Amino acid sequence: MAKIRLKNGRIFDGQSFLSGDVLIEEGRIAAIGVIDAVCCEDALVIDVGGGTVCPGLVDIHTHLSEMSGAPFGFPALLATVPFGVTAAVDASAALPACASASLPIDTAALVPYASRDGKPDFKEMEKRLSDYGARALGVKFYYDVAQKSLPSRDEIAEASAFTRERGLLTMVHCTGSPLPMKEIVSALSEGDILTHAYHGAPNTLEEGEYRAYHLARARGVTVDAGMAGGVHTDLAVLRRALKKGLYPDVISTDITKFSAYMRGGIYGLPMCMSIFRALGMPEKEVLRAVTSQAARAVKREGVWGSLSVGARADLCVLSYGSAAIELSDRWENQISLSDGYTCKMTVKDGQILYRNGI
Repeated sequence: MAKIRLKNGRIFDGQSFLSGDVLIEEGRIAAIGVIDAVCCEDALVIDVGGGTVCPGLVDIHTHLSEMSGAPFGFPALLATVPFGVTAAVDASAALPACASASLPIDTAALVPYASRDGKPDFKEMEKRLSDYGARALGVKFYYDVAQKSLPSRDEIAEASAFTRERGLLTMVHCTGSPLPMKEIVSALSEGDILTHAYHGAPNTLEEGEYRAYHLARARGVTVDAGMAGGVHTDLAVLRRALKKGLYPDVISTDITKFSAYMRGGIYGLPMCMSIFRALGMPEKEVLRAVTSQAARAVKREGVWGSLSVGARADLCVLSYGSAAIELSDRWENQISLSDGYTCKMTVKDGQILYRNGI
């Protein structure tokens, strides 16, 4: 396995910025900072040209099985690795265990909520979780009037208790909810995830002076952007919230075969990150939301989303500069950016999976 030295980069370790180089050896981070040239004589030296060397990105809300399993679907590999993603969660994963298990990145799954006769079907959910074994993170709800059957608020609370007892979590899709967002948050437990928090359908985050956001903070519920290429993110709602400093804990894509193609094959975490940064979220907070905080949200803290000596060498190199980004949301808001993030390299377990321009 090649020894690799990344030099002339700006290092972000998952929490803060550092200076120096990164040395990769035997699939792990061997050194960060000032590195003795003697120990690197046999290393492949890559000048990253001032790019940001950071932990591999963690996308906690994707639909990898849908992409990899459907005819003519967007290959899951191309929806992750070229965007710097080294860990992804298949939310509401297809059963049996999806094809994402064969990807050269880390994957995990949130299984679909199951009910019978208007009540949680715990037996079926146990089966679905067992199909994924150690990759199972918990259960995902669609709390949306567009669904054929809509669980009650009490069902959400029961499911949250069910997952909490097992050390797992519950994620709730809240776009199209018939209830105020604060009612959903009040049914969740510490560590559960509210996704699509900045949607523009009825019962938005803005109601009651952002009461749902503040309640989530008080209860320890994770606020996930879940952008979905503008399908579940209202850019006007997002702009106003970020202006008030109401940042998400996590930025995720909710990428599917449809959003990947509709955005010209460039839709991924770097585009989402670019939009949040352009709308006022500080860069450090943007990077945390796709690395350390994302890992913490899905109980993979210290395994995913960090860059430290001795850790697995899962990292990416991002540049920020000229990038033509345009996005329209379902509420007819638009954003056009001339600058943004681009992934230049993705490394998993010390192996270069993607390299472009460095």
